[in-house]
Amino acid sequence: MAKWIALLFCVLGIGIGCACSPAPPPPSPIEYRRTGGIAGFNDHLLIDANGHATLTRRAGKLEFDLAPAEWAKLRQAFADAGFASIPADSTRKPYLVPDELSYVLVYAQHTVKTSDTAIPDKLQPVMQMLAGIVDAQSQ
Repeated sequence: MAKWIALLFCVLGIGIGCACSPAPPPPSPIEYRRTGGIAGFNDHLLIDANGHATLTRRAGKLEFDLAPAEWAKLRQAFADAGFASIPADSTRKPYLVPDELSYVLVYAQHTVKTSDTAIPDKLQPVMQMLAGIVDAQSQ
C-alpha cells in the first residue's frame, strides 16, 4: 500500500523523496562572440537549442548542425564549468592587451565577457571547444 501512495505522490508531483523528478529543462542556446586580435576577428556563433549553428564572419554567413555527441559535450562543458557562477565581467582591468581577443558568451540567460589573458580556468574547456567549432568552419 505504501508503494501505491508514494507513486500517487510522484504522479501528482508532490514528491516525498521518491525516484521521480521533473524533466530536465530543454537545452539553452549558446552565443559566442570573438573579436579583435591582430587578424581583426569578428566572429559570431549562435547555436540554437537543437544544435543548429549559424556562424557569421567577415567572409559571410554559414549554417551547419553540430553532431549530437558534440552538442551534448558542449552543454556538459558549460555545466562542468559552473557557467552561471562565473562573473559577468571576467576581464582584466584597466585595459586589454594590444591585439588581444575579446569574447562574449551567453548561455542559460547568463553573459560572461572576457579576454585572452583573463579567461577563468574553469571556462578554458568551453572556450577551446567553441574556438574549435568556429575554426573548423574556416577549413
